Amino acid sequence: MRLAGWALSLLSLLALNGVASADDAKLYKKVMREYAKEQKAWWKAFPKRQNKAIQSAWQNLNDWREHKWTGDSNDIRKEMRTLVAELVELEVKLGMSLLFLARSADPKATDLLFRALMDTTERAAALDRDILESRSVQLGWHDQAPILKRAVLAVQASRLRDFLSRRKDVIEYVEKSGAKRANKADGKKGYSHRVALLDVLAQCGEKAAGAIRPYLQDKWAAVRIAALEAMLASNEKAYADVAPLRRDVNTIVRRALLHTLAAKAPKQPAWIPAILTHYETAAGQERTEALRALRAVTGQTLPDDVERWKTWTAKHKEAIESGDFDRTKLPAAKAGTEETKKGATFFSVRTQSTGIVFLLDWSIKMTAPADFEFEKTRTMQVWHTGDRGWLKEGTYESHEAVVMRELAKTLGGLAEDTRFGVVLLAGDLMANYGKVRDPLVLGLGKLLVPKKRDRAAAARLLEKVRPGWAMWSPQFTGLLVASMVAGVGPDAKLEDDEPRADTVFFLNDGLKRSGRYLLPELEIEAFRRFNRFRRLVVHTIQISDEGEDAKAVMEGYAKASGGRYVHQLQPPAR
Repeated sequence: MRLAGWALSLLSLLALNGVASADDAKLYKKVMREYAKEQKAWWKAFPKRQNKAIQSAWQNLNDWREHKWTGDSNDIRKEMRTLVAELVELEVKLGMSLLFLARSADPKATDLLFRALMDTTERAAALDRDILESRSVQLGWHDQAPILKRAVLAVQASRLRDFLSRRKDVIEYVEKSGAKRANKADGKKGYSHRVALLDVLAQCGEKAAGAIRPYLQDKWAAVRIAALEAMLASNEKAYADVAPLRRDVNTIVRRALLHTLAAKAPKQPAWIPAILTHYETAAGQERTEALRALRAVTGQTLPDDVERWKTWTAKHKEAIESGDFDRTKLPAAKAGTEETKKGATFFSVRTQSTGIVFLLDWSIKMTAPADFEFEKTRTMQVWHTGDRGWLKEGTYESHEAVVMRELAKTLGGLAEDTRFGVVLLAGDLMANYGKVRDPLVLGLGKLLVPKKRDRAAAARLLEKVRPGWAMWSPQFTGLLVASMVAGVGPDAKLEDDEPRADTVFFLNDGLKRSGRYLLPELEIEAFRRFNRFRRLVVHTIQISDEGEDAKAVMEGYAKASGGRYVHQLQPPAR
């Protein structure tokens, strides 16, 4: 430890002064050996610490079930956060070693950093596959090593991208040999290496435009998305290159472009008429995202009204066409009260989407009173047994009853062209999400239509399946099932298949009692990675007051996907 600390301090000093010599290279190798030793020792000690924390968590869970609650539900998360902090500290040492390469005058340093990034990308992709394929939800609690190793690889990849983007010769390297290596590493069945390369170029500024441009026509939708994101991140004047993608054959690519424009809000006026044209003809969620992009690039807050937007654009036509338009010099137009009333509403969240999956918590929590103030006056020993005696004390409903009522109301109001599916987080649905049991899912192969027969089928599903103890709140795995119903699951060929749905209404209490991930922050990042090239919009409805971790999970999913988060402590009006 002391040797590594001394060597790293010296390396850092050398790197900051731009010194590179044969002796420095030897020192670099020595430091890397010390780092590898420390990392190996840490992982060797990890199982014992993890098992102790896991056992404590399970005891807390059993105590809760048997009404002997004595522990802190966050004990295991505190321990896991300590472990993550230690791992990040370890990675800082590696980062200091890599800084030596980033500042080195040796052109071979670029090749070494790029090879390291490709290797990290390969290992990360393999771990992602392993984690997704570990389909028994309960396994997650017993082995957090894959989750933490994936978090470490994310840190490593971030540092490598940063250090590579600092190299003066990185663009030349990519164009000469880096692109070929990434293409070869991906082969015909993958895209992760090209995406990693594009993420580096995204940090290189306008000079990277030429290296990014070929990927805008790649056959893989995911690569086109990464390329448009990189182009808009590195080049403020990327209109001519990126605008054609608004006519891409893949819905997800078009929506990714609109979403990125809304986030980046480029100042190039040419985007205004282009997005307006798209907005006029788009439907469903794509129309919603076109409106967001239009508001971002114009700085206006007009309502969802094509004619009003056309009138406003015509008023500023001369400035837009001449390139003199400056949104910062215009007052924002008032939106008034004319916001759209189109689309579906579920628990006060509205969407114009025409493809919706309802992901509903169907754990024992659903037998609790939906009125939180009333629930606080009753001990869990009363309501969680399934005894509905408390209903006689007033006009109170259970969460179960409220969800059934609200779902029926929503389905009854869907437009004829809307399609929907239902997934219940209940029973052994998650035992193997690759072979989802039909009794707990509607619309897996083909979404339902909002006609009387299919609405009745949804009502029967909720009536037939009683909320129970098993598999409480495995949120991430539930979203994987929802993605399968939507047609963008882990096995979907996203470059070929159009999604059946693009929106998920996710109702849950938010508390993580089971599932693959124990830390909300790591779970949300995993979902963000999974969803980057799927673009599911997840609207979350939290129906309990379970603390900050619960809120972090539900709010995190909504924020990561461009959805809306609602904290529903009182049932909607009947």
